[in-house]
Amino acid sequence: MYFMLRRITSKIQNKLIILFGIFCLTIFSVSGVLHYWYTESSLDEELGKKLLAVAQAAGLQINNDLVARFSEGDEKGRTYRNFKKKLIDLRDATEVERIYIIDTTGASLLDTEEGVSVGYVYPFLKFNQFEFERSVKGLPSHTVLFETFDGKLYKTAFVPLIANQEISGVIAVDGSATFLYLIKRIEWHLITVGIVGVLVSIMIGFYFARTISNPVQQLMEEAEEIGSGKLDGPIEIKSKDEIGFLGKTMEKMRQNILKRDQYLKTMLAGVAHELRNPLGGIEIYAHLLNKEIPELDATHSHSKKIIREVDVMKKILTDFLEFARPKDPMPEMCSIQ
Repeated sequence: MYFMLRRITSKIQNKLIILFGIFCLTIFSVSGVLHYWYTESSLDEELGKKLLAVAQAAGLQINNDLVARFSEGDEKGRTYRNFKKKLIDLRDATEVERIYIIDTTGASLLDTEEGVSVGYVYPFLKFNQFEFERSVKGLPSHTVLFETFDGKLYKTAFVPLIANQEISGVIAVDGSATFLYLIKRIEWHLITVGIVGVLVSIMIGFYFARTISNPVQQLMEEAEEIGSGKLDGPIEIKSKDEIGFLGKTMEKMRQNILKRDQYLKTMLAGVAHELRNPLGGIEIYAHLLNKEIPELDATHSHSKKIIREVDVMKKILTDFLEFARPKDPMPEMCSIQ
């Protein structure tokens, strides 16, 4: 796995695509999470304000002094039924789940739910004890979102019930956070859009990476050609950026190398021609000496040595001239694609 990743990231194009993809994925992920969190918290806060407003409106629909004096059995009376009907109408108009009034001990005084009698102690208040106690002290408050046994999300707001100029209980309003289910669906849409966006970004990154990696690949191939001594083909980089500037610089370097080689070849050819003339004279006189000196003479071997050394120098000069002579073109098969 390590060697596979190393092989993939060994090319500039792959590195650019990976980095661009990671960048886009990070941007989409962070922005999506932030937008989701901001939307959820904003709607949550707005729901809390709405429930508090409904609870305060409920206090205006009833006579707080009469409600505070309700006791067991009063739910059958006309006053209880009238107040309950007003709260039910308010509940339906504001689309909340439930409105109920509790005394300071946690017992029911009035409830829009059927079957809840006066004096019924709400067991779920122990989960909202902090907010309930704040309301008893005169501070309106609302709970955080909580999930019931049926999987629904709820929020409860509490405002104090003031009767006879003192706090006699709490008006509570339950609201269902149905908007969060819509946010959940939007969340999946955001994830889908994010994935599509990342894929499109990778495709765009692939295109731009090729505009960088292709000229770099071409420069690398041209550098290998120059390194192997093949200086015939010009370096043509169409890019207008720094890579194009580098290509032009390499083309100037190639031309300078060609000029230097041509100068060296011209110089070597001139030197070889200048040396061959006196070397030819040396060879002629060496052969004449070799013929005039008897073989038994000790100096006869010296003339032979001169002839051998002249032959070595002639071979060297021939190699110089061969190097300096322009080579004939050698045709070979190649692809024109």
